Amino acid sequence: MNIDVPQKTVLSLFNDASRIVIKIGSALVVNVETLEPRVEWLEGFAGDVKALQDQGKELIIIASGAVALGRHDSGFSPDQKLNIPQKQVAATWGKQYHTEIIRKAFSKANVKVASGVVVEPAHLSEHDESYKNFRRTMSAILKVDGVPIINENDTVATEELQFGNNDVLAAQITDVMNAELLVILSDVDGLYTKNPKEHDDALHIPYVPFLTDEIMSMATDATSGVSTGGMASKVEAVKMAWNTGRDVIIANGTMMNPISKLMQGLEKSTSFVQSPMEPSSQIA
Repeated sequence: MNIDVPQKTVLSLFNDASRIVIKIGSALVVNVETLEPRVEWLEGFAGDVKALQDQGKELIIIASGAVALGRHDSGFSPDQKLNIPQKQVAATWGKQYHTEIIRKAFSKANVKVASGVVVEPAHLSEHDESYKNFRRTMSAILKVDGVPIINENDTVATEELQFGNNDVLAAQITDVMNAELLVILSDVDGLYTKNPKEHDDALHIPYVPFLTDEIMSMATDATSGVSTGGMASKVEAVKMAWNTGRDVIIANGTMMNPISKLMQGLEKSTSFVQSPMEPSSQIA
């Protein structure tokens, strides 16, 4: 793919943003084979968050993993696809554990967190009173240098009343809280021309200035039982963020200290930064 527009670096995207939403996927929080928490990784990530705070940034974290952590006690295998009632069971077991390990990791980095914040679709609807309450609460946490740790309320969600996955939730939070940048960290390197797990000739795309039909067709769904959103859901989140003028980075966050590695150019990623040069095939 030829891109003939000026490109912003990942570092400049971080530097230009005063408020950043970061989504961390289940495969980062939880070892997908053992279903044990990746404590060392979480501590490194918390250190990255502290470094961004020291630069004057406000951070909001969307953290997956509660359902994955609850799989073992619920009797579900790592690769088993779960329906909504099964997710609710696993979330019931895993939620407290998820909150505690994140709180401990961030405490070691001297970061104040409001962990265990659960969100339902009504909270993000401007026509619901809970929308105003949610914004006020999040703003109050940020004002005292706290970091909200948010997840969907899987224990009560139904098929009709759910976000679907935390990629979509992260895009909505980015809009609601007026963040300039959305960063989606998972176990994928960003966007490829084809699914790299199935095609040896797949090419990594580091920069996307236009969200076209061609780009959307490159996205594929996840096959992991632990993950709920593949590249298709991530690109859909990009589309949602772009509709409100936000930039997005999708990156492989499996390395220790993933944000600092990303800012140093040591993590593979795809930056979705809208260009003022609009092609006719861009998706509305």
